[in-house]
Amino acid sequence: MRSTTKPASRPRKTPIQERSTITVEAIIEATSQILVESGLDRFSTDRVARRAGVSIGTLYQYFPNKETLVYSLVERYLDARDQALEDTCKALAGRPVEELVTGIVNSYVDSKLDHIELAAALYAAAMETGASAIVKRTSDRCCQAISEALAYSTGYPETITKFPAVMLFGSMGQTTREVLLLGGNPQQIQSLREHLAMLCCSYINSWLSEQERPAKQ
Repeated sequence: MRSTTKPASRPRKTPIQERSTITVEAIIEATSQILVESGLDRFSTDRVARRAGVSIGTLYQYFPNKETLVYSLVERYLDARDQALEDTCKALAGRPVEELVTGIVNSYVDSKLDHIELAAALYAAAMETGASAIVKRTSDRCCQAISEALAYSTGYPETITKFPAVMLFGSMGQTTREVLLLGGNPQQIQSLREHLAMLCCSYINSWLSEQERPAKQ
């Protein structure tokens, strides 16, 4: 059955003046609040405009539909996560592999802890509105950062570190999502950090052993 959902797209207009920027920030914040409170079932541009304290006409100057609102919020959330991960990779590149991988794991988990409820709401919203295309783009950005850091720490070229980087990023994403769905209480989060670091470090160490094996034969 063909979906009737409108494709997600970028905002119609970019704010330039300070007052316009404040208006857009209020709209984005209202979008975040309503998604967390109600999900997409009760999400509408009218509700967002009322919560943000702007007219529906003002909202439509920047965001022509609710899909664009979700797109913008997902993009902001993922950009912040990706920037934090990139910064960690640059800071730890060249360090011992286990230190690098543990730092990457902690950076990823921290990015989810900053907005646990929003992370869950955005995942569902992105799948339903077509904003999932942003997830693919930002995932590529993260995998590239991890691949470069692995190359620097292991001495292997990025053509070789690219696949383990994808495996690491996928493992972090799926595992963290499952733990947060369980409730994400402090004990679970601490276990997530420890077990995910063990999982990822074990995988990378096994991968390194595989790379070295032909040279020893």
